[in-house]
Amino acid sequence: MSSTKLAFRHPNILTYAPWKPLEVTHSPLHYYKDGTFECQVGSCLYNIYPTLIASRAGVFRDMFQGDQERDNVLEGSKGHPVYFVGIDQRDWDPWMSWLFGRGPKDGEPWAIDELVAIAKMSHLFDAPEGLRMAKQELSANNFTDGWSLFRKLALADTLDIPYWFNTSFRAIIRLLDTDRYIQSSDADVLGLALFLRIYTVRQEIELHRKALACQLPTFLTSPSCKTEDICKDAWASAWFEYFALRLVHPDEPVCDQDILFEMESPSNWPDLCEACHIDNVRDLKSMYPNPFDGEERIIRRALGEPEDDIIMNDDE
Repeated sequence: MSSTKLAFRHPNILTYAPWKPLEVTHSPLHYYKDGTFECQVGSCLYNIYPTLIASRAGVFRDMFQGDQERDNVLEGSKGHPVYFVGIDQRDWDPWMSWLFGRGPKDGEPWAIDELVAIAKMSHLFDAPEGLRMAKQELSANNFTDGWSLFRKLALADTLDIPYWFNTSFRAIIRLLDTDRYIQSSDADVLGLALFLRIYTVRQEIELHRKALACQLPTFLTSPSCKTEDICKDAWASAWFEYFALRLVHPDEPVCDQDILFEMESPSNWPDLCEACHIDNVRDLKSMYPNPFDGEERIIRRALGEPEDDIIMNDDE
């Protein structure tokens, strides 16, 4: 059995027109007897209305403006279906239901997987109304239920949803402090571009922590200190023997802002007088740019967020 190349051209959609009458079944919902455009997804055949789909999806509009005839055959006519390559029927069916206004059964809300399918197909076929509806409905649902962070991030990237993308991206970066490796299944979900983006940010954060750990924060003796030499040694000892090691711990590293928070506790500064502790931690928190903001700046830079509004608040 032979197939002919389709006359339709679109950079994101691969199609051809096979003739496989023994291998296909008609869609129970979307093979309309009076439809005039026959297409195939997987092993399922659809017969739909070109005017309606062209009015809601830009890719179809472009298709029907071109020459559909090849070798004296009108591609998409009955018996000569257009086959969409790489489209999952589980994504196609909910999108067809949305296109033709069928909706979920019995007035129930769309299921999460159906909304994701509508969003993906609407994005692929340039149907802004469907993409907008799916985004709104997804926002109204609990987006996190049963989803991995990696799946959320990949979908948010595909659909261009900044809030979901940024929150998932941040959560993954923090997750890798305890679970140091991305599993192959999660890497597959992310794709190479997102995987490399996360990997690069993690490398920058680890380099920042090493540099911070090697640099003793400036110590200034408090005017009311009566044990200057002891306090100076206590400051250096606590930093290199405790805080610096926490930053670069191989199994349970602590982020820079959490280290600064831990520095506020007097119990972490043996032999440091109260006045020197209060004055020096306050000075550290008021520095700008603050070295303990480094990780947040790296993440914001990766997300395209402004870096200048990071504020370390002093205690009231």
